[in-house]
Amino acid sequence: MSHSLDSEAMTLAERKQAEKRRAIAEAALKVFARDGFSAAKMDDVALEAGVAKGTLYLYHASKEELFEATVREKLLPVLDAASDIRAEYTGPAADLMRAQVRFFYTHVVGTDLAQIMRMIIAEGPRFPRLAEFYQREVISRGETLIVSTLEYGVARGEFQPFTGEQVGKVLMGPAVMIALWTMVFGEGDRNDLDAFFETHMSFMLRALKA
Repeated sequence: MSHSLDSEAMTLAERKQAEKRRAIAEAALKVFARDGFSAAKMDDVALEAGVAKGTLYLYHASKEELFEATVREKLLPVLDAASDIRAEYTGPAADLMRAQVRFFYTHVVGTDLAQIMRMIIAEGPRFPRLAEFYQREVISRGETLIVSTLEYGVARGEFQPFTGEQVGKVLMGPAVMIALWTMVFGEGDRNDLDAFFETHMSFMLRALKA
């Protein structure tokens, strides 16, 4: 009986910890987006998250560690979900490509998560560890996913064979560009982003068609 109660208590404690980590990640994203990495302060993140500074340091020993945890909390689930679209899929490659790229537009380009990408571009040269982390954990995984879909389409005879290690960057470059464009020059509206997505996919799929 006591073992069962202890198990339930641990589950509740773990759930509360997960909720606290999510709240901290949300707060960190807001502060990093607003102030940039170099100017962001742990005090401001703690204030935004509604926790004591000491509590924040219990979860993350440094600002660099906080940034990495924020990326893992906010962006890696998006990549996991995009990978799930690919898992066990057996339909047309063009439909799979559309679904994956649309997922990226919906869950990254059109959201505050794009601010992380902008921050890396702006401050990555001064903080190479962060840039290397983002490259390894986010960009590399995203490219691998797109290339996997391309290879799937080639195997089905839908896409023409391609060469070059940069093909993933070439195909996803327009999505990165529009994310940065809207942050610098104005957000526009949802219809603008949808129209850009359709233009992006039209060019991409025509170029790939076997």
